Amino acid sequence: MSDIVTPRDLPDELTEIINPETLIEIYNPDTARNEKIKKENFNIDGVRLNADRISSKELILSPTASSGYFTIATMKSGAGESGCAYFNIATAFGTVGLKVRFKNSGATKTHQNEQIEIDGFSYNVSVNEFLTGFRIAKSDSVDAGAKLQIAKNSTNSGWTVNMSKNVGRTTGWELVTPFLDNTPTLPDGVTAGTFLEAGEEMSFDGSVTVIWAGWIAWRDTDNILRCVVDWPEIPKHGTGLTLTLPSIALIFYDGAGNASSTISGGQSISNFEIIGQKVIFYINDTGAFAGLNAGAIHARTQGTGCKLTIT
Repeated sequence: MSDIVTPRDLPDELTEIINPETLIEIYNPDTARNEKIKKENFNIDGVRLNADRISSKELILSPTASSGYFTIATMKSGAGESGCAYFNIATAFGTVGLKVRFKNSGATKTHQNEQIEIDGFSYNVSVNEFLTGFRIAKSDSVDAGAKLQIAKNSTNSGWTVNMSKNVGRTTGWELVTPFLDNTPTLPDGVTAGTFLEAGEEMSFDGSVTVIWAGWIAWRDTDNILRCVVDWPEIPKHGTGLTLTLPSIALIFYDGAGNASSTISGGQSISNFEIIGQKVIFYINDTGAFAGLNAGAIHARTQGTGCKLTIT
């Protein structure tokens, strides 16, 4: 009989000493030092955030007949707190994938739209019958943290929530066991939240003057411009659309460089329709588009405050 001792014959702790490849060394911010853990306890897609939390994690909600908005993740209060994470929600009807980017601030939700992005990128009719909306709850006046919520109907079915690729200025987004939370108090424990639904508003960056590639239009008549806007934050659906003009001007250019900048508040919106993740509508403004040629027309915003809002 051989006297050679193999790792299989040894206790786990000795096996790890003989086979250091079974361990992985990572930095633990809680202790401010590197620590060794078993590879099987580390999700290779995750990032170690503290001693007992990894950024890729799943929570399962038991079957429930309750309907309404459920909080599935929170971000702590604190000035400058920000984070981005991916969420996947699996149901008996299909899956939904969300990318959630948020910056905590005392500024209004409209001002912060460029930091809030909820993308439904695996959304189908069956899921839509079960999960009916997504929204972020935040304060419009103080740094009070935020909550990510999903709305479900009364169908009796369970679902699983997974979060991955989480990065934050400090802890970022943190999963919580989902709970019914229609009128939430924010993570500071005292502040009531207001809501920004996925796809409710699309703001255009006012810090630069650019032609928006995702906003294409065609001159229908001197009075009517047909528009198609890429809107990745859909799935929110509504019955109407409003256009808020920027502080300086909203200008449309045709391929020859002709410009129409006479939209000044007298316009109206009609023929609003959502197809997939595109929003189609007409801008009606008497005589505003007479100087534009036929063909593709591009929108340019100047100044702050330009946005589209689904109502």
